[in-house]
Amino acid sequence: MNQITTALTPAQIAEAEGKRTAQAAPQVETKAAPAPQRATVEFAAGDGRTKTVKLEWPITIDGNQVDTITLRRLTGRDYKALATLPAGADENAALLAIITGLPAVVVESLDAEDYEEVAAAAKDFLPRSLLAAIEQASATGAPSQP
Repeated sequence: MNQITTALTPAQIAEAEGKRTAQAAPQVETKAAPAPQRATVEFAAGDGRTKTVKLEWPITIDGNQVDTITLRRLTGRDYKALATLPAGADENAALLAIITGLPAVVVESLDAEDYEEVAAAAKDFLPRSLLAAIEQASATGAPSQP
């Protein structure tokens, strides 16, 4: 028996399933629920939530020179992201990436002097519990994830 088989595109599959569903299910008119609105959240005391570190050895990112890096305090979402880092992740680079808003690869590419300066400045923005865990891990050599 000679038979030619062709593959359907995802659009053709979706169209065929849509027709089958439309035939099988009774037509019910539904109204779309309104999209949930996002609350605008701002900190009442904005002072002290950021700090800028001047780089001794500026870098370029995609052709743009970077002379300073601005760090910011962690939010609850940031803290939860740190708690769910995959095993083997570089916790220091991940933490600095979150605090600076830069990709971890950029943070890791900083000159060692600048990296240490940014890391030292970041300590001022860490919650007490995370800072204590990092200090304990430094003393024992254990991982410092919260």
